[in-house]
Amino acid sequence: MLINRSSIMFACFAAAPAFYAATGMGSLTITQYTGPVTGSGFGDYWPSSPTGPAPSSVVGLDPVITSCGSPVNPGNSDGQPNLNGQAVVVAQVGSGAFSVLAQTFTTGASGFNLGEIAFDMAGNSVAPGTNDQSIHLFQLNSSVTAASGSYVLSTAEVGHDLLGGGSGLSFSFSGSPGAIEQFAFGGSDVLALHPNTLYAMELWANQTTGDLMNFFRPSGVDSPQWPYQGGQAYFVSTTTNAGESDNSSVVRGEVAGTTRDLLFAMYPANTGSVPEPASLGLLAAGTAGLLMRRSRRGMV
Repeated sequence: MLINRSSIMFACFAAAPAFYAATGMGSLTITQYTGPVTGSGFGDYWPSSPTGPAPSSVVGLDPVITSCGSPVNPGNSDGQPNLNGQAVVVAQVGSGAFSVLAQTFTTGASGFNLGEIAFDMAGNSVAPGTNDQSIHLFQLNSSVTAASGSYVLSTAEVGHDLLGGGSGLSFSFSGSPGAIEQFAFGGSDVLALHPNTLYAMELWANQTTGDLMNFFRPSGVDSPQWPYQGGQAYFVSTTTNAGESDNSSVVRGEVAGTTRDLLFAMYPANTGSVPEPASLGLLAAGTAGLLMRRSRRGMV
């Protein structure tokens, strides 16, 4: 049962690339979901519900992408999101496990501003507060599809890491027996994601600290009965932190050797539209012109 609520703020100060919002500071807030539950788990309340109140996400909106329904979760009596009869198993990242765990996803026809991604996860922390885990976002080119058996950032990545000014966002997972952990983005990390585009959200972990994060997933393969078809889970298995770099040449392979998805939900930002760089430039030019015009009118 979810009884704790924790909130940890991490900030990254960096010069924002052109595709970021007009600010130089990005942020990541991790909050544990403690909304309505049924039995000992999430029942039919996460990530949204047709039979009860939808949970209050950090951004306050319903998800636009989820592996638990389209987008609603039909509900289940066993205290877990509905898995259409599949069991819940774990994909681990950290000491003695994967160094990289990723989930790819495809945006819809209109795209959206990145607000939050939430995972059903657990784990332990031997060294809390060390910020030895990190989250990263990469846009993938047309050489990779939602059903690809693998991808390599050095050939598939468009540009660089989109979070944290190109360095990702570090965090310290304090450990949990099992909960929905909500990763909410702020500042320059509220990114305008392109329409109909494949992205990879990657979790990296330092394998020398003893920390371990467990991400829950269904045991079966993606199918018409398992609704999410826009991406899948990938991993790098190594004991040397290999693959944890921008434009890495280390192969990301399918979890369990076939199509699987993490239990996740992705939410839009609860803000106004993030201006495109061209729009920002036009706005700045227009403002400067207006000020100059007013200045000239004041001259005698």
